[in-house]
Amino acid sequence: MNTHFAARTAAVWIVLALGALPQDAHAQAKKHAPSAANKHPPAAAHAEAAPAAAAPAAETSPTPPAAVAPSAPPAAAAPSTAATAGADSIEAALAGVQQTGARISELRKGASEASGERRELLLPELTAVRTLYRRELNQAAARLTGASPAQGTPEAVSAARTQIGTALTAEGALIREDLDHELEQLTTLVSKVDSAPAEQRAKLEQARNGSATQAPLLLGELDTNMEARALLGLDVSAERKQLELRLTNGAKLVGAALHGISASLDKLAEAAGAKPKPEDEAKRTAIEDFRSLVVDLQRKNLALMDKYGLDTVQHRQDLISATGQVTQDILDAKVATGLAKKMKDDAIDWISARASVFVFGAISFAVIVLLFVGLARIGRSLAKRALGRSSHMSNLASDFFITLTGRVILGVGLVIAAAQIGIQVAPVLAGLGIVGFVLGFALQETLSNFAAGMMILMYRPFDIGDLIEAAGVTGTVRAMTLVSTSVLTDDNQMLIVPNNKIWGGVIRNITHQKTRRVDLVFGVGNAADSQHAQKVLEAILAENPKVLKQPAPVVRLHELTDSAAKFVVRPWVKTEDYWDVHWAVTEEVRQRFGAEGLSSPFPRHNVHIFQEQVGERVAGRHSDVVPADSQTVKVG
Repeated sequence: MNTHFAARTAAVWIVLALGALPQDAHAQAKKHAPSAANKHPPAAAHAEAAPAAAAPAAETSPTPPAAVAPSAPPAAAAPSTAATAGADSIEAALAGVQQTGARISELRKGASEASGERRELLLPELTAVRTLYRRELNQAAARLTGASPAQGTPEAVSAARTQIGTALTAEGALIREDLDHELEQLTTLVSKVDSAPAEQRAKLEQARNGSATQAPLLLGELDTNMEARALLGLDVSAERKQLELRLTNGAKLVGAALHGISASLDKLAEAAGAKPKPEDEAKRTAIEDFRSLVVDLQRKNLALMDKYGLDTVQHRQDLISATGQVTQDILDAKVATGLAKKMKDDAIDWISARASVFVFGAISFAVIVLLFVGLARIGRSLAKRALGRSSHMSNLASDFFITLTGRVILGVGLVIAAAQIGIQVAPVLAGLGIVGFVLGFALQETLSNFAAGMMILMYRPFDIGDLIEAAGVTGTVRAMTLVSTSVLTDDNQMLIVPNNKIWGGVIRNITHQKTRRVDLVFGVGNAADSQHAQKVLEAILAENPKVLKQPAPVVRLHELTDSAAKFVVRPWVKTEDYWDVHWAVTEEVRQRFGAEGLSSPFPRHNVHIFQEQVGERVAGRHSDVVPADSQTVKVG
């Protein structure tokens, strides 16, 4: 859909809603102000209009006041003091109208004679002065009918009221013509914006928005004009009914236009995708600006409808739902209740309209997920077979890649299944990328574990089932993920160790090799025959079937101490037989040493006892210390 279609439609609806009054209302306005109607055909520029008070004043009253006919002298009243004072009071009330009317005449004459840039400069000033003129007419009507009305003879006051009323009626007709002109210009500009090249579009959009801004201002001026005429006692009931009808229809049509603009924005966003182009952003901004102006126009409509006691609840609900902007209107209980009911009805309609699609999507989702669950199992089985044939792949890495294969297949299935129920995968993935970038800073320790897990998989310092000592833990590796490693200790405790703790320290793989050396130390008394003891030890190792012949076991006298001669006994065994041989040899040595009469060493200490005798002190001399006999005490 063309992105400007909604804007063009909105302009047409606004013209229909806020266009000219029916012909009978215009005829009534022209009846009161024939010269004004003739001077301002709809096709003419509204800024060139003259103050329409002068001509009608001359036709309807024998004594037109100067305030409504700037080029004529003030009206003369009865030649009495009271009359003169009254005329002065009336003239004071209408002095601003007189001066502004004269200024309008000057500007109108200058604008009609000028051309080009000079004319372009005069037209905005003429528009501003005309707005001031209308405001001063309203103020004059208020002074003639207020709590302290202008004083004067009944004839002068009546004449002033008549002339001000005639001028207000003429200005009301001109305001409607101005409104028609702005709306006609708005439609033309919207059409031009739709087909204009990019370099001209910005200027045309600015002009279009200006016309859309002027429309609610003219509505306010029309309402104020009708109020002023009502103060003067003029019958505006027919015009009021027409205005109420136009406001009611306008609120409906503008509300529909807002929904169309919002739908256009949604389609533009959907077509642009996650990464809209600059031209798409420019179109979106232009449509949003125009929607803001249409929203202001709708709020002006609703404010006038509230003033006239018309029902606006439904329109305020539509305004909130179309724009998505929650305003103070939501505080109205009726508006809030209506919105809740509308949301409920929309949800029911949405479910009813999409029930079959939803059911089909749900079934498709379930079927695809189940299918890919089966494919994931098949993928894991094939990966297990392929990796099982490789002698260079550790069990730890094999388990990891087997699990990864199944999860990747299942993840692809979930993405395909999500598309069946209308979930846009691309924005989700983009969001996950942003979330991952943020979490990367928050989970640095976890990422460190992840990196360490990858290094362990690559360099394979241990495998599942290996007995390791790392990060201060000794146990058998049971499982590993990219974040942690599960270690089962000898006393059956499961420890979860972070991978960065393992990779960052010394890793001791106790069962990595197929064979291990059992390091044992045995001692005999110093008095025992060391050669005999060595032969006994060698015989014990030779008799044990789990001790490997190659590498050959080592039995050597290694150390002499005060109480014993120590032998190192180092048989080689299969890794899984380590503790069996360790315990069996230790038990056999104890029994054989006893049978062969090889005494077990025990600690010995020599204790020397000294006795001291203290001689008598003679002439300042000390007697010598006489040592007693030395004795050796055996301890043990």
